[in-house]
Amino acid sequence: MSDDLIISGGGTTSVAVDSLFVDAGRLGAAATSVQGWIDRFEAIRSRLGDAVTSGSCGAVPLGSFGAVPTGSFGAAPGVASVGPAAGTALGEAHDLLESMRTRLLEAAERYGATERCVGALWDIGGRIGAVALGLLTTGVVIRTVGGAVVAAPHVAVAVGITRLLGLEPRPGDLPLVQWLTEHRDLLSDPSFVRLVRTVADHADDYALATAFGTAAIGIASAIDASESASGLLGLAGLASAAVGGRLLTDGPVKVERVAPERNPTDAAPPNGRFPVPAPTGLGDLAQRVPPSDGRAQITIERYDVDGENRWIAYVGGTVDFTLEAGSESSDMTSNLHSVAQSSPLDDLRVFGADSGAADRAVRAALAAAGADPADPVLAIGHSGGGVVVAGLASDPELNVVAGVSLGGPVASAPIQPGVPFLSVEHVEDLVPATGGSGGAGGRALDMLVVSREVLDAGHGSAEALPAHRLTRYRETAERFDASEAEQLVAFRATVADFTGGATGERTRWRASRE
Repeated sequence: MSDDLIISGGGTTSVAVDSLFVDAGRLGAAATSVQGWIDRFEAIRSRLGDAVTSGSCGAVPLGSFGAVPTGSFGAAPGVASVGPAAGTALGEAHDLLESMRTRLLEAAERYGATERCVGALWDIGGRIGAVALGLLTTGVVIRTVGGAVVAAPHVAVAVGITRLLGLEPRPGDLPLVQWLTEHRDLLSDPSFVRLVRTVADHADDYALATAFGTAAIGIASAIDASESASGLLGLAGLASAAVGGRLLTDGPVKVERVAPERNPTDAAPPNGRFPVPAPTGLGDLAQRVPPSDGRAQITIERYDVDGENRWIAYVGGTVDFTLEAGSESSDMTSNLHSVAQSSPLDDLRVFGADSGAADRAVRAALAAAGADPADPVLAIGHSGGGVVVAGLASDPELNVVAGVSLGGPVASAPIQPGVPFLSVEHVEDLVPATGGSGGAGGRALDMLVVSREVLDAGHGSAEALPAHRLTRYRETAERFDASEAEQLVAFRATVADFTGGATGERTRWRASRE
């Protein structure tokens, strides 16, 4: 476990712990102050020199220093000798501060370059390994069912995680699932998490090479998580149409307002909207994200800022991990649809809904709460809710001013240019890694990534994914607010400016699939 926050992205190629950026900021502020002293010193020195040379003034006004008689300086050469030495010392101090600041930022850039180099090596190794393994397993029978093979790795991963979490459906006792259950610590190992991210980027290389041989080499490089999810949904739709059922097939969704918990002695407001103080940072936002407990999955807050309605949407994480679409809208079916909807390929799919149920539920809740499409929205979500928030921030028809994902697989999300987007990802959390690293184009330019180690070595947790818990992301959010790093301070300012410190009105919503 570490209190250090690793910051990357946000329009730069630098990667470093937040303390490095804090120190660089302090050095920059000190250099600015010294430059101010230099300018002030030069002005005073010039006026003193003129006064001593002319001898025409009885006193020289120096502002905050008061009026100084010219006679007190003695001979003019004394002033001339002190002035250059002091000016030189201040100039050297300024140059030293700027040099130290530049070196810190260069160190962050080198850190980022190293990370990109390591990532590129993982990518190359993953691509070569996936294609080679796929070619080794290519056969006549497999070629005839190539489409099914493309879907198989994704289905296997989904079923495996479902079984590991102890949820339905429960297939036979697969040896791999049993082994992972007995070695669940592996799922939180940072090296394994990085391997999963690489596999997520290159599952298509393996599947296409397996199904179609050398003819598929190079095709998968243009395929990212959204295309993979869309292809999987298309195959699931065909299977459901052929044999019945709703395997990964989404449908209409409805939302209903849920009364918030309150003291029985307190009277409920007449309009059903409960007053709430404005959030001051990421910590407050994270505390208000609904837990994945099967109750209200969405919280909406309205703030009146100078006559303009502004909205904050809080989206809970995945509740149902099964592959069969049921009444619960925050499920795996919705997650896959939310990932797939950014792909042009998804427009060709004829089965199921055009977008995830959770995505449509948040939009419906905003509308029911009174929001217009042009109203400014700030959104934050955990896990699958982070995917929903990324979808909102990718929609040019919405006025999303900022988005936050807590542990969501959002690396491939095509966030709209100019929309600040923060992705908080724990180093040991497997879930963000399932979204890959952003495909060939990488992450969106304005996506700021903040990561942190949250587990002690040999933690021995009985949970399958302890680093993914919302409570741990709330702890990281508190550390985020305590940081003085420039990027993080700027985000807190965005939150404060968005609400204007006004008191808001809160409503809670329960979504269900019809």
